[in-house]
Amino acid sequence: MILSQRVYQWSLLFFFTFFVQQIGHAQTAADLQLIKKITGNERTDTEAIEKLYHAGDAALDKHGPAPVNITEAEKISGLLKRLGTNPGLQVAQGWGLLLTAKIKRENGEASQARQPALQALEVFKQMGHIRAQAEALIEIGGSYSNDADQLSSKIKYYEQGVELYKQINDKATVSRLKEFVGDLYQLNQQYQPALDNLFEAVRLYQELGMKNLQGVYSLIGAVYSAKDDFAQSLKYNLMAVETGEAAKDSGNLMIAIYNRVGQSYYSMESFSNTLKYFERGLKIAYAIRDTASIQTMQMNVADALRRLGRIDEALDSAKASITIAPIPAWGTLFFEIACFAIYSAAENFPEAERSYQRLLVIYNNPATSEKGRQQIRVTAASYLQQRKRWAESDQLLRAYAEHEKETPITLRKAAAAEKFMFRVDSVNGNWQAANIHLLKFLELNDSIQRELRAKEIGVLQVEFETKQKDKDIQLLTQKSQLQEASLQREKVFRSAFIAVAALMLLLLALFYNRYRLKQKVNQQLENKQTEINEQNERLKRLLDDKEWLLKEVHHRVKNNLQIVISLLNTQSRFLDNEDAIAAIRNSQHRMYAMSIIHQRLYQTENLGTIDVKWYLQELISYMKESFTTGSRISISIDAKPLELDVVQAVPLGLIVNEAVSNAIKYAFPENSGGLVEISMLPGKNGLYTLTIEDNGTGIKEMEEVLQKGTLGLSLIEGLAGQLDGELSMENTDKGFRIRLIFAVRELSGNKAQPTPSAEAMERGDHLKTFKL
Repeated sequence: MILSQRVYQWSLLFFFTFFVQQIGHAQTAADLQLIKKITGNERTDTEAIEKLYHAGDAALDKHGPAPVNITEAEKISGLLKRLGTNPGLQVAQGWGLLLTAKIKRENGEASQARQPALQALEVFKQMGHIRAQAEALIEIGGSYSNDADQLSSKIKYYEQGVELYKQINDKATVSRLKEFVGDLYQLNQQYQPALDNLFEAVRLYQELGMKNLQGVYSLIGAVYSAKDDFAQSLKYNLMAVETGEAAKDSGNLMIAIYNRVGQSYYSMESFSNTLKYFERGLKIAYAIRDTASIQTMQMNVADALRRLGRIDEALDSAKASITIAPIPAWGTLFFEIACFAIYSAAENFPEAERSYQRLLVIYNNPATSEKGRQQIRVTAASYLQQRKRWAESDQLLRAYAEHEKETPITLRKAAAAEKFMFRVDSVNGNWQAANIHLLKFLELNDSIQRELRAKEIGVLQVEFETKQKDKDIQLLTQKSQLQEASLQREKVFRSAFIAVAALMLLLLALFYNRYRLKQKVNQQLENKQTEINEQNERLKRLLDDKEWLLKEVHHRVKNNLQIVISLLNTQSRFLDNEDAIAAIRNSQHRMYAMSIIHQRLYQTENLGTIDVKWYLQELISYMKESFTTGSRISISIDAKPLELDVVQAVPLGLIVNEAVSNAIKYAFPENSGGLVEISMLPGKNGLYTLTIEDNGTGIKEMEEVLQKGTLGLSLIEGLAGQLDGELSMENTDKGFRIRLIFAVRELSGNKAQPTPSAEAMERGDHLKTFKL
């Protein structure tokens, strides 16, 4: 019985061992068959192992059903890992792990791909395989996402991989990775490292003889755009256009490039150029049947046509965008705002109203961002005021004002919002708030004009650099021609030793050729000099035109302020309330203080600065006439010559206006006489001190007055803040004194003036202080 049991057990053991061996033989046979299929033989050396890995990598890149590709790659990965268990073939283990990491990333499991990639890196380090280490580092970097918390780690591993590729002098891979790392730095808002990597990529591409650089030029343009360097952004985007068109590129990249150039010209209100580039992008979008791009570019074209006043064409373009396909979720707000603007411009109020109601649905949607709501508020306010629906407009603008600080929008939208709030407050009779919004609108409008001028100068710079580049190319071509002529002459001299007769003929031909060439070159140089002189004259005329235009701007600003003063004067005649009349007169004084500056600027050659000493004298002279104080109140001015730009001169003049007006009205009661002293003198460390002091009664209960915050004092405080100055107001033995210490902004060609340090700004030292 015991013997039969043992025989049974031995039999089971024998059959189990035989079964396992058969499975192993079958597996080994399948492996050998796969190796032979991929490599062409059954060798398992280093070269064959790398062929296996690249075959698995290629399987992941094949077009076709994804499961089939991944299954094929998984087979090769398992084979490599099994081969890696054999002595001398440990490198196969690393390639198998790296292929496993790529499979997981292909399956959408990027974070799980990191561990096998790190293990592969360690294997390759032990083997001293530099290229394999570089590939593993790139794969590790690819396991991180582009989210803000992972982007720095991603960049670190890619840069380590780049350094290893440099060691093996693989310029093609280094150039591609440099371009990719530059794009990552841009996403991480590290613009200088982004530019360094992108320019290095351009250099390497050019060394390799690559000409299709429109993609990297477009990235460089995007980085400069993020840095607010308009000229450089436009330059490289135009280079991308030129390079792409030369290469006859007609893919999605060119649509993005044309769109970016069009947006650049849109920001400087050059709408004809905007339309030209938008239409080029639209043409490619239709050619490749990219529905999303067609809709976007069609709506961009519609907006450009609207700005050019071609309303009917704009409506046709907008309808084409909407009818080609349903509006995608990501573009709903963009499309609705654009259509709304076109319908409003066309005065098609039934369609505009329907568009407005659709915007309200988006506005009330919890998923809409606060930035999107701010855009809707400003856009809808324009339409509502056009329809004289002041209450609804007021409600939206109040909501805009509540979120203005934490959700800023573009400068133009902000200026439009201030203009709309000025209109609403004017209709509601809220004159104080209307004046504040009017001042903000004028300030924002000045900023917009300065930005436009800077962009126009940037365009001129880009055009000049382009022309200069063409000239350099022509000069190099001429130099090459001269060098070729010199080589030809040397050949002639060498051939002259063969025969005297041939020498004479060749010498005569050479001299004749040089004579003709010299005449041709001289003629070309004369033509070039004439062209340069004509261009210089055109640039001079352009500069004169721009100076005239700037004078005209100051003239019109001054005239507009005078018109507002006249309107306020007319309004005051229909008022019975003395407080309202006084408020209007105060506003007239403030506007006159600003108009003096613009009148001075357009009457002088210096269009950027104002002489403070002259300005104070003109302002005080006007105030004496306005208040008719006669000889009862004397006003003295002690000011050194000082040039200020308009940004500082306006708030300085308004402070003097408020302080002197308060002194005249309140410091000398019952027609008593007195003295107001104004001084504007330099102090220590390049600072200037403005002092306005009177010998009147002072301010009783000063702390209570300051806490209540009258309009005049509030204006003085706010204007001092604009100057980043230190403001003090105090009663003195003589009467009352206001003192403002501030730094003069640096002017072109002047010595730099000190400004408050970052630490001082953080402590708040630049803000006002009150001495009670």
